[in-house]
Amino acid sequence: MPVGVGISATKTLAKLANWAAKKWPATGGVVDLTCPVRQEKPFRIAPVEEVWGIGRCLAVKLSTMNITTAWELAHFDAATLRKTFGVTVERTARELRGVSCIGFSDGPPPKQAICSSKMFGDKLKDLAPIREAMASYVTRAAEKLRSQQSLCGAMQVTLQTQLHSPICRATPTQ
Repeated sequence: MPVGVGISATKTLAKLANWAAKKWPATGGVVDLTCPVRQEKPFRIAPVEEVWGIGRCLAVKLSTMNITTAWELAHFDAATLRKTFGVTVERTARELRGVSCIGFSDGPPPKQAICSSKMFGDKLKDLAPIREAMASYVTRAAEKLRSQQSLCGAMQVTLQTQLHSPICRATPTQ
C-alpha cells in the first residue's frame, strides 16, 4: 500500500504534496511544498482532478474553461471561479496559492457530558463491593473530565437493579 507524507502551508497544498509523494517513488514517500519554488513542478503535472475537493465531475466543467492542471487552477481569476463554481472552488484556488482558507483543527471539541457506565457480572447483595465499584466508576469519569481539562457543574450517580430480576418484578395484588 503506497503511503505518502505531504507537507505544506495549507491543507490543499499538503494534499497535493501527498499525491506527489505517492506518485513519484524517487521522493521516498515524502514531499515538502513549503518552498514556493518546489511547488511549480507538481502543480504543472498534477491533473486538476487530483486537487483536494475537485474530483472528476468538477474537472470536466473546469476543462471547458481550459483548466486541466493544478497550476492552471491556482493561477485562474478567483472572482471568475467564485462566480462560476462558488466559494469552495475559489477557496481551493486560493489554498493552492498558499493562502490558508481551511483552518486546521486541534481535534474534537470537549464533550458536554461524560459517562462511565458499567454492569456487574454477578448479583451483588453486600453494600461494600457496590460502594467500591461506584467509587471506581466515579473516579474514571473524573479522569475523563481532567483529561480534556474541563470542569463540571454537577455529577449524577445512579444505581439500578436489573429490570427483569425477580426482586424487581411487582407482584400482582388481588
